[in-house]
Amino acid sequence: MSSYVRRSAESNFNARLTWGVVEEIRACWDRGGVTQAALAEEYGLGKSQVHNIVRRKQRHSREEWRP
Repeated sequence: MSSYVRRSAESNFNARLTWGVVEEIRACWDRGGVTQAALAEEYGLGKSQVHNIVRRKQRHSREEWRP
């Protein structure tokens, strides 16, 4: 039996985003007046990653996340 533990979100040392950044991106998007491409450029992410964040396909919510 393997002792491998899958790490996700901030507990993963390869994670590029914190919950704070994810929440900032969602807040900017919810306020409007900004494109996903502009958010991607501002945060150094790909457009598809920003799309997945604002559509909650990645990092659904802090409350749903379990390490």
